[in-house]
Amino acid sequence: IAIDSLRNKNVLAAYRLVPDEYGLNFKITMNKQHYVAGQDAAGSKARVWRYGEWAQMETLVHEIGHHWQQMLGETPYKQGARVTHNKEFCQKLAQLGIHCASEGYHTQLADPDSPFGQLMQEWGIQPPTDLPPETEFDSHWFREFFKDRERSGRSTLHKWECPNCGLSVRYTRKDDPQLIHAPCNAVLINPEAANQTIYPIPVEE
Repeated sequence: IAIDSLRNKNVLAAYRLVPDEYGLNFKITMNKQHYVAGQDAAGSKARVWRYGEWAQMETLVHEIGHHWQQMLGETPYKQGARVTHNKEFCQKLAQLGIHCASEGYHTQLADPDSPFGQLMQEWGIQPPTDLPPETEFDSHWFREFFKDRERSGRSTLHKWECPNCGLSVRYTRKDDPQLIHAPCNAVLINPEAANQTIYPIPVEE
């Protein structure tokens, strides 16, 4: 498990099947871009996950779920497959109390009474209480990051990008080109369609 910049703020974490620059595969990387100045449990200055410990643990368990599936699952991800979060993966997370859609985003907070929630309770990690009501969720969470940017102009091409490193390409048609970025072993996604449960950024005093 590593903490490193994934060069794409739209990505919370990544699971890597192919060997990295050190020859290590099955690597989980938490995106360094989502760690901000804060305080640890003892009150000391530290870099903390901007969405809180509960969200950080949900993200980590999500990535561990990928590793479980590759090692023990009956239908592990195969290079070139379009769906990276298949039925088996989503069902395993659901057993733990985490609600994951086939596109990879979480549709709601993990259940407090689930195995995941019970573990968090043992560790003294509480679910966030400042989330907006589900009916008011803007599930297109990337808008939160780019809402202050000015649009540079409209293009007739459609953008697709690697969810791991941010490499982008533009395609003339609206349908999914089903492209794979081989170095990251990742299927390119449409960032305009990517969505995720919003964890509001804490206000620093």
